[in-house]
Amino acid sequence: MKLPPKRHRSIRGRSSKRKTILRAGGHVLPNRSVSYPEIYVAVGRSIYGQLEFAKCQVKVKRKLYRYLVWKHEGKQHSFYMGRAKILAPLSSAGGRRAAPGPRSGSQRGTRKKAEFARMLADQDGEE
Repeated sequence: MKLPPKRHRSIRGRSSKRKTILRAGGHVLPNRSVSYPEIYVAVGRSIYGQLEFAKCQVKVKRKLYRYLVWKHEGKQHSFYMGRAKILAPLSSAGGRRAAPGPRSGSQRGTRKKAEFARMLADQDGEE
């Protein structure tokens, strides 16, 4: 089996015109022009009585739980902020009905009743 030239073997070698940012740990972020505000947490007071701040960030764990996470004196701290509210609309893919909501009770079983009536009419026609 003949291998391609060495420069074409590596997948990473070809992606020099990448539109994403490769982060430590293998996380890939898309290149967006969105800037997020810097968030700081007061972690204590200095010897002169001034507040000391640590830079923190909001992390979402398991796509549901929000935490405020920061490092202070080499130790990681976190504060639970509650469940994340997912405001994205449900996708209409998969053949779902367009108007969500409960069906009214007056329409329950109408399909079965119509099929049963057709079956009875067919039986009456045969006899």
